[in-house]
Amino acid sequence: MVKYINYILSIFLVLIFIGCIYADVEECLGQMNSVNLTVLRDGNPQNENDSNIMNIVREWKSNGKPTRIEKLPYVKDYIDIIHKEGKVIIRPVQFCLNVKQ
Repeated sequence: MVKYINYILSIFLVLIFIGCIYADVEECLGQMNSVNLTVLRDGNPQNENDSNIMNIVREWKSNGKPTRIEKLPYVKDYIDIIHKEGKVIIRPVQFCLNVKQ
């Protein structure tokens, strides 16, 4: 029994790692949804169209980012990418799916 403890601990470590990866993606999608960059359709996150995303970003650029954005690291990173590029080069759902890579 004692000699198998390393195998058991290794399995738990792998399961925790997998859980952390998927938790990050879900957290990112939740943050994007909370600021209306994505919408839920039939329980699945869908991207807003590019013009709506750019309108939200322009509003934040002119009025300053809302203070709650500072507490949403994935949204903050996504908005910084759009500010830097000046256009939507990656959509929110794809951005969140790339978080795990």
